[in-house]
Amino acid sequence: MNARRLVLWVAVGLLGLGGALLLGGKLWADDLIAEITARTGAPLHMEAPMAYVSDPRITGTAPGPIKGKVALNALRTALAAYPDPLLQQVAPKLLIAGELRLAGYRVGGTIQPGMVLLASDYLLRDAGPSYTRRAFHHEFSSLLIARYPFPMEAWQAHIPPDIAFPLSNEAQLEATTRYIEGEALKRYYEAGFVSDYGASSLENDINTYAELLMDAPETLATLAKAHPRIAAKAALIQGYYITLAPSFAKRFESSGLPAPTFP
Repeated sequence: MNARRLVLWVAVGLLGLGGALLLGGKLWADDLIAEITARTGAPLHMEAPMAYVSDPRITGTAPGPIKGKVALNALRTALAAYPDPLLQQVAPKLLIAGELRLAGYRVGGTIQPGMVLLASDYLLRDAGPSYTRRAFHHEFSSLLIARYPFPMEAWQAHIPPDIAFPLSNEAQLEATTRYIEGEALKRYYEAGFVSDYGASSLENDINTYAELLMDAPETLATLAKAHPRIAAKAALIQGYYITLAPSFAKRFESSGLPAPTFP
């Protein structure tokens, strides 16, 4: 077989593989989308976001079949952390995009009224199933706060008085471009933030706690044992979620978290 014919056969083979992945991904995704929408009682879209949002700052691309599958599986796992009655009360519309941007900044997730948008193609080094799960918990907590009163005054009592959250949306979006880890995070922990991004706004502070509470409660428990401000806020956010669904209490008890508080 000459070189030109070999290249042709390889190209045809790869094209066939890509088509099979796309076709198989679509059939597989349809079943999983049906499963997820049955749990939430709301639609799930696997598309670019522009046709589904009112905010012109939100742009993006459609997800590819492989990363789309990974994101769907991660979303299914994240949803399993919530009791069906709560999911169906909130009934979050869902959209999984490929790349997702907000005012030009690449983000892992965002919200619109009653809707959570997630990126399946994100650039952070820890991006993958765990990131998608946490992105969902992060954004879904904003929908919960919008629907059910959150103990804001009690929460703010545990924020150091010298902390001033950025007031501009631009400053908050710039915070999404940072990636701080290791020793550099210690000053955030001491101030009661579980990540540097949590220090970008009051809502992001709550959102980042929700990520850990719902996806990695043992990590939150470890931080709480070492940092009193984190312990106080971890107790508050537990109490909030238990108020929404008492069945959360059993889930949190086994993780070593401090006892919940109910202001």
